[in-house]
Amino acid sequence: MSIATLLREFATYLLLVALILAAGACHRNDGSSRVSTPGPKQNSYAFEPTAQSSQVQWILPTNMDAYRQQMTDFAQTGGADPFPGIPMVRKPLDLQGSVEERARALAHKTAATVLENRPGATEVVQFQLQGSTAYIQFGMDVDGWAGVSVAIAMVHPLVALNLKQFPQIDAVRFEAPPEGN
Repeated sequence: MSIATLLREFATYLLLVALILAAGACHRNDGSSRVSTPGPKQNSYAFEPTAQSSQVQWILPTNMDAYRQQMTDFAQTGGADPFPGIPMVRKPLDLQGSVEERARALAHKTAATVLENRPGATEVVQFQLQGSTAYIQFGMDVDGWAGVSVAIAMVHPLVALNLKQFPQIDAVRFEAPPEGN
């Protein structure tokens, strides 16, 4: 066999593998569905979680490793924010409690999924709803480390996206709530 023949067969094999992977990526059998990343609050979800509902949609990047890399590159080098273009998937998630309790749990679960090796960083230190604004502080927000900006770049926009699906939440601030409210 000549080198040209081997290269053609190898290229054909790679094309076949790519087609199989692409076909598999289009079909999901885990109860989830793909969504494009919404920008500011949009009410385009299949349902709106209410005080009586215990199910929310957990919105995560389709490819978590690629998301982490893109957000790391953005935090370290700047440029255009890649978050609006990240493909997302949403999965039904049952959470119990009041809107505030469910929002807090969703924020923690989302942060812990992104930063799976830093449990202290994803601990919700403070969470409070004031009007239609959620004030949240994670461990990383109050006790940082060298390179914390990368973790913040990965976690904050994804948590904000997840929390804004609640009709009661229009804004998310990663800081302590104003005093006296």
